[in-house]
Amino acid sequence: MTVLQGKRVRLETLTLDHVPDLWRHTGNDEEIWKWVLVKFPIPKSEEELKELVKIMIEEVAEGYRQPWAVIDLISNECVGSTSYLDLQMDRKMLEIGSTFYGKSARKTAINTETKFLLLSEAFDARGYERVQFKADNLNVNSLQAIERIGAKKEGVLRNHFTRRDGTRRDTVIYSIIRSEWSQVASHLQQLLNR
Repeated sequence: MTVLQGKRVRLETLTLDHVPDLWRHTGNDEEIWKWVLVKFPIPKSEEELKELVKIMIEEVAEGYRQPWAVIDLISNECVGSTSYLDLQMDRKMLEIGSTFYGKSARKTAINTETKFLLLSEAFDARGYERVQFKADNLNVNSLQAIERIGAKKEGVLRNHFTRRDGTRRDTVIYSIIRSEWSQVASHLQQLLNR
């Protein structure tokens, strides 16, 4: 099991053992489920969330996803999840996405440190050259969070995906590349030191 340790969070491989905490922090939170994991049904119970986590874990074997549990070191509870997606080591690129946190973790240092740990692992430990992020053009909180960490906006894929409500979304693409990583890392450290 891979573990990434920070001062405020610990990231560890998502397992079914994390489901009770994850449900307690994110279950029935319409603000979360409006935007994330939209290809799956919204979990309406802890058991349904368990089924969703099982699917996420199954995608590991397909090489599509590496899901992480985000553990708040103050409460020692899983307050959210994030994933490496579309891992392409041959092309040295991956995506960070499917990120969701309970209310107690939103707009705190948890997201900043989580992104710092994931980016450090991708660039410094695994040798990736590009990390990308995607967000719905109407998901203002995610767009602001991605820009806040220092990712560069690359463009918009118009009419790219269907939302849960059946409308079409534009997808905004951001990235950080290796040559930018040291500057982004310094920026994230400054944010974390505040």
